[in-house]
Amino acid sequence: MDQEEALQRQEEAQSERQKRQLAAAQVGQDIGTLRGNDPEFLELLGEPDIATDDPDDDLEQVVATETSRLNMLSSLTDEEVAARAILNQNLAMRIKSEFVPATGPGSKCVGKYRAIVTGDESEANRPQLSGELERRIDGAVGEEGARTNQQALARDGKAIDAVTQIQTAVFGGGSGGGSSGSSGSSSSGAIGKAKSFLLGDS
Repeated sequence: MDQEEALQRQEEAQSERQKRQLAAAQVGQDIGTLRGNDPEFLELLGEPDIATDDPDDDLEQVVATETSRLNMLSSLTDEEVAARAILNQNLAMRIKSEFVPATGPGSKCVGKYRAIVTGDESEANRPQLSGELERRIDGAVGEEGARTNQQALARDGKAIDAVTQIQTAVFGGGSGGGSSGSSGSSSSGAIGKAKSFLLGDS
């Protein structure tokens, strides 16, 4: 009986995960149209907010894949979110290892000297990791960074549920507190509810 119950629970969990995956696929198909209806909400939802005004700053492009809004469009358990936070810190360490360390062994071996030591001319252009850049990498993809926070929104499919509320209003003609003939009012009402849901106000 115990084995049967365990098997049944496993099948139910697998079925629920498949439903979430199908929902994520549907959201992915419609997200471009949703962005057209309310760019502010969806851009804010997926914006890692790590760019600066410096034209030479390319960190956002470097970690664009790692901080994609697709991190939110899945369904994760508490255990999976916690495990990914640890993996994210490992990712941050690997990204930082691509730079010349600012202090410690090897920190003074830069430019042409590094190229001579390594025998690789391209090493002369390897950038040095400043304290500010190190903090920003951690803030982007580290254990407590933007990537981890994005994945936290995927806990139990929370982000999918929020976006689905907007889909229902925008595409299904749901009521959002405005007149029945106004899709803008309907969209605005659903977006407000979704924001409250994501922020834990409801």
